[in-house]
Amino acid sequence: MLVQQPMFYHHQPASTLPYEIGENQADGSRIGIGQNGFLSYGPYINLQAGRYFAGFELEKLATFRGSATAKLEIAAQQGRIILATRTIRDPDLITGIPALLTLNLKLEQSTSGVEVRLLCNGQPSLKVNHLTIFEPSTGG
Repeated sequence: MLVQQPMFYHHQPASTLPYEIGENQADGSRIGIGQNGFLSYGPYINLQAGRYFAGFELEKLATFRGSATAKLEIAAQQGRIILATRTIRDPDLITGIPALLTLNLKLEQSTSGVEVRLLCNGQPSLKVNHLTIFEPSTGG
């Protein structure tokens, strides 16, 4: 069986991306415990027209309390244009088990300064392992 490789693939440890909150770990991850703000954002890359999946591998460190959420967004032009968004709630993750949470993105034209970002609200406790952006193969 022939496995098609993605046409575009970007993988980056969380600790190498910009952030407002959290602490970088020796394993390349970043942990945010009980803080509000951007746990990770970036990498401000240029993408050609096409279909992409983009997101973070996340791990819930503790049950979200109250109305705590995280928002996964894909943005361009330094956050002025939101291309895709998803709210992450407690049931979306299992404590202690990493999961890749992505957004589906379709770009009609080349887009510059694309970033994927994770905004924590209500002080969730999360570990971000890495960012992944890829353009799936078209089959064949």
